[in-house]
Amino acid sequence: MKTSSCAVFTEGLASENRPRHFCPRALRGGALPCGAVFYLFSKRFFDLLFSAVALLFLWPLLLALAIWVRLDSDGPALYRQTRVGKNGREFEVLKFRTMSIAAEMESGPVWAVKNDTRITRAGHILRKLYLDELPQLINVVKGEMSLVGPRPERPFFYPLLEKEIPGFSRRCCVQPGLTGLAQVRQCHQASLGAVQRKFTYDIFYLRHRGFGFDLYIIWKTIDRVYLEFKEVLR
Repeated sequence: MKTSSCAVFTEGLASENRPRHFCPRALRGGALPCGAVFYLFSKRFFDLLFSAVALLFLWPLLLALAIWVRLDSDGPALYRQTRVGKNGREFEVLKFRTMSIAAEMESGPVWAVKNDTRITRAGHILRKLYLDELPQLINVVKGEMSLVGPRPERPFFYPLLEKEIPGFSRRCCVQPGLTGLAQVRQCHQASLGAVQRKFTYDIFYLRHRGFGFDLYIIWKTIDRVYLEFKEVLR
């Protein structure tokens, strides 16, 4: 596991031709190198500290958003959805509900699309500002997620993704993240082609992950949310 600078990131990403099967040797079994042990320990410590402090300071905002979602449309404020986590273990991810409660009753599980009619009025703003993901700080505290890592996918889509994207399950070598390299590189579309592009970024992250790289991704995420807020307030 290496800490990547922005220069290494740019050069390395440019040299990527196609995703390769990859799982860090240290995560497949056997003794962990000292550097890897320190990284994993510091990553978990930072996840806990950052998430706990964020929840402590953001609870008034979280409460206000929950009330807004509840008043905007019928249904609960929080939405639980099964996702695939580390080593293929399933868990329930928490989100503010951004769609109608009957969103998938007729269609079944489908990816959201641009201008999706199932999205509520409040949901459009929450999604644009990524505020719907804030409850996942609880998932981070529980150890089901990390602040940085590949975004978790729904188990319903996994058979298709594993068939169409060789080595897709390698993403499960690490904990899924609240944000990731693909997200800061503006890969937010939900389609098979978009998932393939995001997979390339996920593999790059796995090859170069380190505490410095994690901090870089967190910083870029905060910067992007700030820019989206400015655009909404115009």
